[in-house]
Amino acid sequence: MYVGIKTDLNDPLGEFRGSTASRALQKCDVAVGNVPGVMAQRIAAELQRFERSITQRMLKLDAACPGGASDAATIAEIAELAADLHGEWVRIHPFADGNGRTARILCNWILLRYELPPVLRLRPRPGSADYARAAAHSMANGDHRLIGEYVLDQLSRHFGAS
Repeated sequence: MYVGIKTDLNDPLGEFRGSTASRALQKCDVAVGNVPGVMAQRIAAELQRFERSITQRMLKLDAACPGGASDAATIAEIAELAADLHGEWVRIHPFADGNGRTARILCNWILLRYELPPVLRLRPRPGSADYARAAAHSMANGDHRLIGEYVLDQLSRHFGAS
């Protein structure tokens, strides 16, 4: 994921902000524009909560559609889960760099898991103003509906429906 990306060789790649693996990461707070990410010392707890929530939702969805997406309602539920995964990763912002790419990988992974096509390109980030607005909305207030609408729109375009 970091190929072609300039990184600080003193910071251990793959470590979360707040990690004791690096002094720089222990207190590394970030912001996107004027919107701050979760404070570094809260990253571990936020990620544990995030993992529990997503795991529960995936288990429920796995049981409801073992063969993947089969109807519009199931596709919408999968897209909502993918959007929430993306949005929460962006909101928490656990890495010093690479959060957007990771969020798009996670979103696409959920879609693929349920036999839907990946719809978010990794690099460069999607250039759409709608995508940027949706990601900023997730970061600012934890409301991931806009990214969900964006994912559904991209799926509709992929399947040729409107």
